[in-house]
Amino acid sequence: MNIIADTNIFLAVVLNEPEKRLIIELTAKSDVISPEILPYEIGNALSAMIKRKQLTAEEALRAQVAANKIPVRLITVDIQ
Repeated sequence: MNIIADTNIFLAVVLNEPEKRLIIELTAKSDVISPEILPYEIGNALSAMIKRKQLTAEEALRAQVAANKIPVRLITVDIQ
C-alpha cells in the first residue's frame, strides 16, 4: 500500500513526538510517498524551529540527518 506523507509526519518521527510510535506502526509495511520538495520543507520547518528557539542548530541538523534516512519515494507533482 502507498501512503502519502507530508513534512509533519517526518518531523513527528525524527523529533520523537508522541505520535511517533503510531506513525511507524501504520507505515511499517507501506511505501511512503512525498512530493519531491519534502527535504526543503523539512529544512525550512527545522530552520523556523531554530529561530523560535524550539531547537538548537545541532538538534535540527541531527533531525535533518535522521529524516534523510527514512525510506521515502519522492515524486514530481504537476500542480496544474
